[in-house]
Amino acid sequence: MGAVNRPEPALWITLVAIPVNAGLAYVLIYGGFGLPALDLMGAGLATALVDVGMCAAAIWIAYTRHPSRSTACSGASGDPTGRCSPSWWRSACRSRARCCWSTGCLRPPRC
Repeated sequence: MGAVNRPEPALWITLVAIPVNAGLAYVLIYGGFGLPALDLMGAGLATALVDVGMCAAAIWIAYTRHPSRSTACSGASGDPTGRCSPSWWRSACRSRARCCWSTGCLRPPRC
């Protein structure tokens, strides 16, 4: 996510995962809610479960909010290939929208 200049989802996933990991580790280390005390094994299990959850959340966000699914250019230039006209680039610079090309989505050049 950082490679495509979108670090916000990773930040929020991490901020949610920290207290979840702490709570789950406490429950699994000392026992609670009817679970046996697992000591060090509980700490490792809690961390592994939270890491898998973080990975699943990142994949889910990447697929549901993928920029190439954006249709910001649809009909903007009238070009059937979906390429953006120079006037669209100028308006995209003002709105910070993305331009969808046949090769993927790109941000407009520096404005």
